[in-house]
Amino acid sequence: MKYLPTLLFLLFISCDFDVSLKLKNNSDEKIAIEYQVMNIQDSIVDSKYCDKTKHDIIGKNGEKILRTQNKWELSLKNHPEKILRVFIINKDSLDKYGLCKIYSKQIFSKRFDLTYEDLEKMKWIIIYE
Repeated sequence: MKYLPTLLFLLFISCDFDVSLKLKNNSDEKIAIEYQVMNIQDSIVDSKYCDKTKHDIIGKNGEKILRTQNKWELSLKNHPEKILRVFIINKDSLDKYGLCKIYSKQIFSKRFDLTYEDLEKMKWIIIYE
């Protein structure tokens, strides 16, 4: 039992994260990003844990790797019913309204709906202007 925390830590760091996808913020604003693999017909975001979600923040002209434990290929390739939906949220709006209200009111700076083929064409780099 006393080695359980060490064992869990080693298990966590040995997990294979896919780091092939990047988002570049080429704007002059600080942004937050949220992303989910969804069914293409789903228009509503899974906001079950919106008040507990930790946000990825990207500064002006910064970039961030969009990580996933599964390979993006497993989630998207050969699944035409699936898309990667990426939400760009102005950091000031996030601070003012919170993610739950932003989801319910659809207050996004931009939304990307991307298929596996789209990501291939973009060379796995999403650019927000």
